[in-house]
Amino acid sequence: MDKKGITGNNGYLSASAIKIIAIIAMTIDHIGWLFVDTRSPAGVCLHFAGRLTAPLMCFFITEGYHHTRDLKRYCGRLAVFALISQIPFMYFEKTAFGAMDKGSVIWTLLFSLISVWVINTGRIEKAFKLPAILFMIFCARQCDCGTNAVYFTLAFELARDKGRIKQLQAYSAVCFIALLPVVKELVLSFSDKWYELYRFGIFLPVLVLLLYNGERGGSTSPAMKNVSKYFFYVFYPLHIVILTFLRTKLGK
Repeated sequence: MDKKGITGNNGYLSASAIKIIAIIAMTIDHIGWLFVDTRSPAGVCLHFAGRLTAPLMCFFITEGYHHTRDLKRYCGRLAVFALISQIPFMYFEKTAFGAMDKGSVIWTLLFSLISVWVINTGRIEKAFKLPAILFMIFCARQCDCGTNAVYFTLAFELARDKGRIKQLQAYSAVCFIALLPVVKELVLSFSDKWYELYRFGIFLPVLVLLLYNGERGGSTSPAMKNVSKYFFYVFYPLHIVILTFLRTKLGK
């Protein structure tokens, strides 16, 4: 099994293209939270599309773990940008939801990455691996996207050697479990909870990842590769500051 997975070179989308899709979906989602009523058809559509982002980033956390030349630098980069992004994220949370008691999604991605390391490392005894992962899940619970992001990442990681299709099957199984409470709410009170249908957008990444060709994509220039590497980390806090500022100035 090579690193490109079961789709090999037959897919149409490179890693760079999929990350751009994730960034666009994230922006759409944040626009929805700030400017559109969640209980409206438009709000449901925006958030449905927005469910693409977290699972795609979780997928590339597993890919990044296996392809990075320096795991410590990778973790350090996530930690630094998590700190940088925290105040902008709190600004967004306060404006959109009236609260600011969570960590940003970059913290969640860091905890997900550490969970992948725990699974693969020989430095931790097997008896301590599960407690360590449970601690990462607890930490992620305090952050945006929460525990599901860790579950998604672990699903991708544990099925990674079995090929892309098995990865997506494992991910889909986690989605079904995660959505059971939503299904219950919809069955019991669809007229009041219909807008929760947006949560089913977490299945969209399956369609995108089926088109993944296993290639990095983007420019071959070393300078442009560095720009690409840091683009998400810079874009994340920058776009939420701009959108939140516009919301406070223009009103909803």
